[in-house]
This record gives sequence, C-alpha cells and structure tokens, in this order.
Amino acid sequence: MTAGAIYSYYANRDELIDRVITDVYGALADTMEAAYDSVPAAEPGAEYWRSGRAYGGGRSSIPRSFRLI
Repeated sequence: MTAGAIYSYYANRDELIDRVITDVYGALADTMEAAYDSVPAAEPGAEYWRSGRAYGGGRSSIPRSFRLI
C-alpha cells in the first residue's frame, strides 16, 4: 500500500487522524475498564490502582500508537 492509498478509505487527513486517536484511546479505555472490573468487591479502592497500572501498561505496550497521537 502506498502512503496516498490510505486516503481512499478516509475523506481527508483530519478524518484519518481522528480515527487513529479514537482507536488508540478506545483500546486503552477497554484495557483500563477490564482491569477495573477484575477487582473483587472485597478490595475497596484496588480498582483504581489496577486501572492506573493498566493505563501505564497500555501506553508502554503500544508506544508507536501513542507517538502518533
């Protein structure tokens, strides 16, 4: 695929950038939500710690994506 071919899928550069940002932050939000939901009710407050760790881990696991945005 050539660099210009990507624009056949999007109307313009801004739409492409919006899609990349939405996808990257959406994936990170899903990871954080799963971490938050995985904490047992008997551990009050732990869900915030785990979701924070997921944020850091999510960012470091896909560094190229975060460099894009």
